[in-house]
Amino acid sequence: MIRSEPVIEPEPSRLTSVTSLASVAKKDMVRAVPLDLCLQRWGIHFRTTPEDAAVDNFELSQPCEHIDAFLSHDWKTSRVSKTIALLLIFNSLPASLVALCASLLTSGMISMEWLPGGWMTASAATHAVFFFFLFFWQRLRRLLCFTPAMVFLDRLCIAQKDEHLKQEGIFNLAGILAKSRKLVILWSPRYFTRLWCAFELSTFLKEQMTSFSIKASECTCCALNHCNPATGERLLCDREVVFRTLKRWYEETGEGDHLDHFDSIVQKQLSSSVLQVVGSGAPSRRYVLAMVGTPSLAVWPQYVYLRHSEITWFATKWAIDFWKVPAVALWTFWVLVLSWRTGAALSRRCPMWMVVPVVDMMGCALIGVVWAPYEIVNERYRDTTVLTLSVLLFWSLVLAAYGLVYHQRKCRL
Repeated sequence: MIRSEPVIEPEPSRLTSVTSLASVAKKDMVRAVPLDLCLQRWGIHFRTTPEDAAVDNFELSQPCEHIDAFLSHDWKTSRVSKTIALLLIFNSLPASLVALCASLLTSGMISMEWLPGGWMTASAATHAVFFFFLFFWQRLRRLLCFTPAMVFLDRLCIAQKDEHLKQEGIFNLAGILAKSRKLVILWSPRYFTRLWCAFELSTFLKEQMTSFSIKASECTCCALNHCNPATGERLLCDREVVFRTLKRWYEETGEGDHLDHFDSIVQKQLSSSVLQVVGSGAPSRRYVLAMVGTPSLAVWPQYVYLRHSEITWFATKWAIDFWKVPAVALWTFWVLVLSWRTGAALSRRCPMWMVVPVVDMMGCALIGVVWAPYEIVNERYRDTTVLTLSVLLFWSLVLAAYGLVYHQRKCRL
């Protein structure tokens, strides 16, 4: 945890002489912005064009006691990728719950023959409701007068044009992190090459990547040779400020060289903590279930319609057949994750025109491993439900075992 300690705040005229970051933030520096503003127009505030960099939207943020989520990211990753990640993190669970309600409601209407268009309307409605809430849930929260999720985004919560306010916001960054309930990392392959990204993460955990070296980390001010390309003014060196902050923290504890000690924390303690969260590269199970459950919910009204309209024996067979949908959907998700990881590894050695078809064929083959045996048995033994049920139970056990092995591997990491 970040230690609370009295900090003498600098006078405006002496701000540029501050040598390290305050561990306790000034009250008016703890600012946040509603999440729906960060997501508007597909993450327009994450754009990095010169025109966007010149715009100061500091007035969109507001002082607050606590911040729901501190968004840590690097500026060279595409804004669309960041927006999709935020939608999945904050909106996928509410969207899946509303889709469940829509599926149950339309299925009931089918049973009572009240729904025009039947199961096709119900399936389309389930998908439409899910994606509508996935994209617009944060804005709907504001319209329904719910308390919005307040997040810290550096461009909006730190002044960009007023140099005094900008430097003061940067100097209070450690204290702002201490006021954040959680840290949301929009990870990319560049993340741990950025000075501020590594500092934000380690500050949030403070006690918690095996080749990381803070001396070799990058920061924009050094890349620009400490000169503002727009005005020609000299930029304060972020690297010096962070290094002096770490020196203050670790010299007090008698830990020796402060930079080497910081590297050790990131490489050992922080690395272990991060790997427990990200595991083998797949998202946590609740996000998996939220995304995988929607196809099953959308198909369910079709089976309700068949059960309602056909004889009992035939309807029972279709009811058993339905359970292949969540199994295939879950297996397809894991195959896509595996394909993504395999494609990323192969792309370092082979051109993309070779990687894409190889990964596609591998994915189709793996999906067929689950789907094909069931369809073959179902077609050959149409009058026997025991065999089809046996195949479904077998693959359910395989998927359950895979999920258990993944979870145990994640915990070991």
